[in-house]
Amino acid sequence: MNFQIENERVVAAFDSKGAEIISFKDKTTNIEYIWQADPAFWASHAPILFPFIGQSKNKQYEYNGKSYPMTNHGFAREYDFKVSEQSKDSISFVLTDSKATQTVYPFQFSFEITYKVEQASLVVSFQVKNTDMSNPLYYSLGAHPAFNVPMVEGTKFEDYSLSFSPKKKRKIFKLADLKEFLLDFSATAEAPTDQDLPLQYGLFKDGLFAYETTGATTCTLHSNKTPHSVAITYDNMPYLCVWSPTPKDAPFVCIEPWVGLPDNTKATGKLAEKFGIQKLEALTSSQTGFTITIK
Repeated sequence: MNFQIENERVVAAFDSKGAEIISFKDKTTNIEYIWQADPAFWASHAPILFPFIGQSKNKQYEYNGKSYPMTNHGFAREYDFKVSEQSKDSISFVLTDSKATQTVYPFQFSFEITYKVEQASLVVSFQVKNTDMSNPLYYSLGAHPAFNVPMVEGTKFEDYSLSFSPKKKRKIFKLADLKEFLLDFSATAEAPTDQDLPLQYGLFKDGLFAYETTGATTCTLHSNKTPHSVAITYDNMPYLCVWSPTPKDAPFVCIEPWVGLPDNTKATGKLAEKFGIQKLEALTSSQTGFTITIK
């Protein structure tokens, strides 16, 4: 089921399946910033990634001596979230554990996502609760929003760039190959994110890449051929993935703030040892989020 929130400047729409953003438009220009899921390229808009990000080694993981299967990016995007609260300018979705989730993820949890429009921004808030009385909860989470590129007629994909603030070099993680989709930690290096990154399809010939983004970070998608732009801002999401499907030359780019990473080629498969995994003690919770601001 689809839902909508709005203010005098912007309107956003969501699908309860996966609590996914399916539209974010500027009312003054009628520009649609979110990719509209053309299956010829990629049939999604902005999936929520939980409780895993990316691929697990051998498509499984081990916890307490037992192996569990896990699909790419976790299962949250496949489930219908319940609407827990809604007003004209905000909406909250919640997913809790069930018999079905327990078969692949043996944890008790509540995962709530709140969207709120404020001026020209969409504020996205995540809350993960461990509802177990005695056992810890292990998880990763992230967002996978795809943004239309080009944003306006008369421009092309290569006219756009990504800029980062603060301007400094950042560690970059890349895939080992396009078969297993595991990260290659031996190839980790520093990326020149102290400079703009011009978009070109060749950037994605080896798949996604992710930056380490400790502390307050802003990534802006922009072009000197239009005043319109999209900025992703957050304080405590330690990684940012950038992806566009290749060799399709798709007219969008994904800018994805993450808490956690896909497995790497040397991962043991044990959940508690997973690089970037988050741990919540019994009956505790954690909050994070990010903001999308358009011009």
